Amino acid sequence: MIAKIDILNTESPRGSIFFSLQGRLGNQLFGLANAHYLSKFYGANVIIDLSDLPTDAGEPEWLKFAEEWDWALFSNHSKSTLLPSNLIKFVLDESTPLPVNPTGILFMGFIPSMEIIQKSGLFQPHIFPFTSLEFQTLEPNSLAVCVRRGDYNSNPHLGILPKKYYVKAFKIIRKKISISKTIIFTDDVEGTRDFLEKKRIIFDDIDAQTSALCALGTLSTASAVICANSTFSFWGAYFAKAPYIVPHPFYLSDKDWNKNLIRSSDIKVIHTHFPNMIYTLNLVKRRITRIWNRLFLKKIQK
Repeated sequence: MIAKIDILNTESPRGSIFFSLQGRLGNQLFGLANAHYLSKFYGANVIIDLSDLPTDAGEPEWLKFAEEWDWALFSNHSKSTLLPSNLIKFVLDESTPLPVNPTGILFMGFIPSMEIIQKSGLFQPHIFPFTSLEFQTLEPNSLAVCVRRGDYNSNPHLGILPKKYYVKAFKIIRKKISISKTIIFTDDVEGTRDFLEKKRIIFDDIDAQTSALCALGTLSTASAVICANSTFSFWGAYFAKAPYIVPHPFYLSDKDWNKNLIRSSDIKVIHTHFPNMIYTLNLVKRRITRIWNRLFLKKIQK
C-alpha cells in the first residue's frame, strides 16, 4: 500500500488502476468516492490524475487532507510521466459492468449512486470529513438554501430551479423547525441576490466565503437544507445532520439522479411538471437557432 501522498515524483506502482478526476468540488467528491470504491473492488491502489481539473482555483483544497489516505497516489499527467500514455478510456456508467482486468484502463466520470458512496466508505453521512478545516459554524435553527445559477443559465438539461420550488420548500421546512436565520449558498452572488429580491423571497445573508470547501463545511452545520440541483448542495446535505429538501427531478434530462441518490426519507419537491417537454423544447429552440444562424451567415456571405 502507498503510505503517503507523493505528487509527481513517484514511478507508477505495479498493479495500480488509474482514475481521472474531473469537475469542481461537488463532482470531485463524487469522483473520489468512486475511485475509493474501485480501489476496494479491485483490491489495488488508485493513481488519480488531476490534470483535467479546472486550473483557475489552483490545487484542490482537499488535497492536503489526502495525506492520510493509504490507497491513492496523485498525478498531474501534463507535468509527469506517472500515467502511461496508452491507457484506454473507460467512462463509468451504472449500466456498464466494470472491466474484469483494469490494467491499461483510465476510468473517467463517476456513478452518482448512494449505493456506491456507501460501499466506498470514504465519506460518511452526517460527518464533514475535513475536520481540521477552519470554517464558520451556523447558529442553531439556521436554514441553508442552495441556489445554483452560473453555467446553468446556458445549459437547458440542468434546469435552473424556479421561484415556486423555493417557495414550496420554505413552507415545508418552516413546518418542521423554527427558522432563526436563512443563509444563501450560491455560485453567483449578484445574480442570485437579484433573483431572490425580484421574486420577493426573504433571506438574511449570502455566504461570501471564497473557499468552496469552507462553504461546504459551513453548509453542513445547518439545521435544515434546501438543495439546488447541484452536486455541491448534495454533499452539503449529505454531511449535514439535518432534514433537507431535494428537487425532483434533480436534473431535467436525467431521472436516474433521483433514483440513485435520493432516499425515501428525503423530502422531494417537484420543480416542474413537464421536465422532458421543457428539455425537448429547449433543445429544439437551440437547434432552430443554430440552423437560422448558419443560413443567415450564408446569406450574408453571398
